[in-house]
Amino acid sequence: MKTKKWFATLGIGLLGNLAITWAFDFILYPFVIVKYGLLIGAPIMTVFSFLICYTIILFYDFTKKDWLGIETLKGLEEFAPKAVPKNLFGRLLVTVFNFVGEWTAWFMRKSDILLMIILSIRFDPFITVVHIRHGAHQYNGLSKRDWKVFIISLIIGNTYWALAVYMGITIVEAILRLIGG
Repeated sequence: MKTKKWFATLGIGLLGNLAITWAFDFILYPFVIVKYGLLIGAPIMTVFSFLICYTIILFYDFTKKDWLGIETLKGLEEFAPKAVPKNLFGRLLVTVFNFVGEWTAWFMRKSDILLMIILSIRFDPFITVVHIRHGAHQYNGLSKRDWKVFIISLIIGNTYWALAVYMGITIVEAILRLIGG
């Protein structure tokens, strides 16, 4: 019964986070960039991103529930082997054990900075800081180090996404001009 509850919590959390992220990234972000342009729209969206991600961190810590599986993954990483075995079966076990492949596990053990950059580009500051902060299942807010990770992730992620959205809009506009005459 406990497993069913965990999977239900995980499913609801992942779907809820996906809905928020999708609406923010693919509806609100392009709308603001189109309306205000890159130089004004990007800072506006960075402020929105800060407010939304920080609110989600507060909610995440308040509920003390691992509704994205991040804490479970962090707990497993603490027990991950430090060296990748050379035989195929050993590598397969390490890959399965770490959920995300041996290369990511290596990065996780070697470099918080590299991991922060990768997570900041792929995910939002909420997921980045929750994944990188020390300890699993602690839900203990943000330390000084966590705030630095949060702000740097906010800047990296929003710079990347603002440029990606702007380039996408520019390409679509160019194609429409070609088609329209």
